[in-house]
Amino acid sequence: MGLTPTDITTYDLPTDNFTKGDLNRTVQLIRDPRYQKPYLQKELKVFMQLKKKAEQQSLTSKSLTFVVDEYLPAKFKEIEKMQKDGEI
Repeated sequence: MGLTPTDITTYDLPTDNFTKGDLNRTVQLIRDPRYQKPYLQKELKVFMQLKKKAEQQSLTSKSLTFVVDEYLPAKFKEIEKMQKDGEI
């Protein structure tokens, strides 16, 4: 489980700017037949809008316990809902 582009905005995480390689790879993924599920397309389009990326370590900018106390429980609920709704 990794960070999504939506996580960057939801949690106001520290970011790095996209490189040209990041931008090219995102365009490739948008076109890739394996990434055509609506959820994945939405996240890739958010990447294109933000032109920013973040590492998992950026979650610790909130606090040392943020990942365990807030991020993971919220992420598990989100994944469970998407599975229930057939989005993933």
